[in-house]
Amino acid sequence: MRKAIVVASCLLATAAAAGTETLGGWTTTSEPDDGRATLVTALAAARGASQDDPSFLIVRCLGGRTEALVGTAGDWGLPRSSLEVVTQSGSGAQETSRWDVSTNGKAVFRSEGVEDFLRRLPDDGRLTIEVRDRIGGVHANAFSLEGFGEVRARVASACGWTP
Repeated sequence: MRKAIVVASCLLATAAAAGTETLGGWTTTSEPDDGRATLVTALAAARGASQDDPSFLIVRCLGGRTEALVGTAGDWGLPRSSLEVVTQSGSGAQETSRWDVSTNGKAVFRSEGVEDFLRRLPDDGRLTIEVRDRIGGVHANAFSLEGFGEVRARVASACGWTP
């Protein structure tokens, strides 16, 4: 878990001039990106993440594009492939979709419908994420969404969409 928090912290420490704020369990960093506003938020997972479990969740506006990604301290797959990810917020229905694997195999990015996915998440509560790796293993963890309503509003504002 400590390693995951360090990884998430490193992702946030991209500019010396960045402003950092805590919203619930989220750490929010704002910084300029080629003249556009950029907002990066990261959340450490609930305790108990093993090496290959989801260990951090990042929602960000980067260069005017909204992104959602889940990362691990381990390794999930071959770069530039996609993996099945199952998400469930609270007692709601499970949603299964394909997320793209990062170039280092340590994260998956939701490639389609990111804004709609973020709109469906509650302002508070829990989000469970299961990642099915390239050999069929299932790696799961739960994230607290405390403070997410404000996070979503800020990302939407930075990227120009309605929350």
